[in-house]
Amino acid sequence: MLTIRKRSLIRILCFSWALTALFGGMALMQSKTVSAYRLLLGEASARALSGIGRSLEQVGNGLQKSLVYSSPDMLGQSAMELAVAASGGRASLDCLPLAAGELDEVGVYLSQLADYAASLGKEAVSERGMSQQSKDNLTALLDYNEALSQSLFEAEQAISSGEAEVEALCTLVSCDRDCPTLLYDGIYSAHMLQPTESVALLEAPEVTREQAGQAASEFLGVEPDRLVPAGETGGDLPTYRFVMDDVTVEVSVAGGEIVSMVNGRALRAGELPVEEALDGAQGFLEGLGYTSMEPVSYDVSDMLVTAVFAYVGEDVLFYPDSVTVSVAREGGDVVSFSAREYLMNHSSSRTAGTARLKTEDAQDLAPQGHTMESARYAVISSPGGLENQALELTTSMGGRRYLYYLDAMSADELKLSCLYEDEQGRRMD
Repeated sequence: MLTIRKRSLIRILCFSWALTALFGGMALMQSKTVSAYRLLLGEASARALSGIGRSLEQVGNGLQKSLVYSSPDMLGQSAMELAVAASGGRASLDCLPLAAGELDEVGVYLSQLADYAASLGKEAVSERGMSQQSKDNLTALLDYNEALSQSLFEAEQAISSGEAEVEALCTLVSCDRDCPTLLYDGIYSAHMLQPTESVALLEAPEVTREQAGQAASEFLGVEPDRLVPAGETGGDLPTYRFVMDDVTVEVSVAGGEIVSMVNGRALRAGELPVEEALDGAQGFLEGLGYTSMEPVSYDVSDMLVTAVFAYVGEDVLFYPDSVTVSVAREGGDVVSFSAREYLMNHSSSRTAGTARLKTEDAQDLAPQGHTMESARYAVISSPGGLENQALELTTSMGGRRYLYYLDAMSADELKLSCLYEDEQGRRMD
C-alpha cells in the first residue's frame, strides 16, 4: 500500500496552491488584458465615429452652401469642400474594426459623395450652370445626411457611455432615409454600382458545362477528359472554370467563349526580345479570331511581357475593347490571357460616332508649347464608364511624350496622359 509522508503531503499541497495561484493570476492578467483591449477598442471606435460625425457635419454645411450659392466660383468652392469632407469621413470609417459588408451603405455614400462633388464642380463652371436635377439631388442628400448624422451620433454616445459594445455598431447605425440615387459621370454613379452585361454575349445562348469543357479542351489542344471542373463564377460575366495541372481556364456560360486562361507554371528569367513576344501575342490572338487588334501598352520584366491589345475598326482605336496577353520570356509561350474587357464592351456592329474635328487640323489643336507627332481617332472611357469619341494627339514637350484627348465633336478637353516608353515597357498614366 502506497503511503505519503506528512512532509511530502505538505510539499504537494504547497505546490498545488502555488500552481493554483499562478494560473489564477495568469487568468486574472489575461482578463485584465482583454478588458483593457476592449476599452481601447471602444475608445478608438468612438474616436473614429466622432471623426465621421464631424465630416458629416461639414458635408451638411457644404450641401447647404451649394443650395444657396449661384456664382460659379462659390459653387466650385463648396463642391471642393464637399469632396474634402466626404473623403475625411471615408478615412475615419476605414479606422473602424469592421467585418466585410458592415456599414457598406455609409462607405458607399461617402465615396459617392466625394466623387459626385467633383462632378458638381465641373457642372458649376459650365456654360449651362448647375441643373435643376442637381439641385434636387443636393436637397435629397441634405435630408439623408442629417438622418445619417443623427444615427451615427446616437451610436457614438452608446459606445462611449458603455451602454453598447462596438460589435453592435452595425445594428446601432440604422438610417430611416434612403440614400438618393445619383446618376452622373463618375465611378460611384448609380449606373456603375449596378451589374452590367456583356455586350458581346448579350443574346448568346447559354452552354452546358460539357459544352464549355469541350471549348476549353479545344483551346488548350487536349482531350476533354484531361480537364477537371472547378466550379463556376458569377458576377457580370458568369463562367465555368476548369483546371488541368497548373492551367486554369474560364469559359463564359453565355456563348461558351474563352474568358481567361492562366498557366501557373514556374517562370524563369529569359531573353526573348520584346518585339518577338508582342508578335507571338498578336499571332496567338489571331489564332483565336481576334483580328484587327493593336498593342497599346505593355509591361516588361525579366520573366514576362504583358501586353494590352485594343480593337481597331474603321481607323478608330477602341480602348475599351481590349484583351491582355502575357508571354514568357523563357519559352515564348502564352502563360495568361484575358478577354473580359473585350467581351464586356465589343459588338459585331461596333462603330464610332461622327467626328467634327479633323486629323489634318491637329497641329492647331495641340497644347501650347507641345510638338505634334501624330493624330488619330479613338474611343475612350470616362471615369464613369461613359464612352467618348476623341481625337487622340501624340505630342511631346521637354523630353516627355503625351497622349492628349479632345472630344471629336465639341473639341472639349477630355484627358491628358503621360506616355512612357523605356526598358520597362510602354505605359500610359
